[in-house]
Amino acid sequence: MNTKNNFKAIEYIFILVIFLFAIKISAEKPNFSIYPNPSNQNITISYNATNNYKIVITNILGAIVYEKEMAANQDNNTVIDLKGLQIVSGVYLVKIEAKNEQTSVQKLIYRP
Repeated sequence: MNTKNNFKAIEYIFILVIFLFAIKISAEKPNFSIYPNPSNQNITISYNATNNYKIVITNILGAIVYEKEMAANQDNNTVIDLKGLQIVSGVYLVKIEAKNEQTSVQKLIYRP
């Protein structure tokens, strides 16, 4: 097998992995809510935390645009000012990463 065919095979495997990951995200029921979505300024994230957790917002390329550690005993509603993040219109991923729990992901649409 030549090098060109090896790269083609790797490319197909990479695309398959991304596709399967996207299916996994869309099939899981998130354990938090985001509203309003789509949003033009502020969003509220509601999450019933039993452990400390982290809110992470990334753009579609995976660059982190917001990250905050939260304590389990804090308010269950977190308001985030999207305009203050100086981000552009588009699709973002909001992740809740909690210890001893599965990471949950939701899509956020931002339209300033």
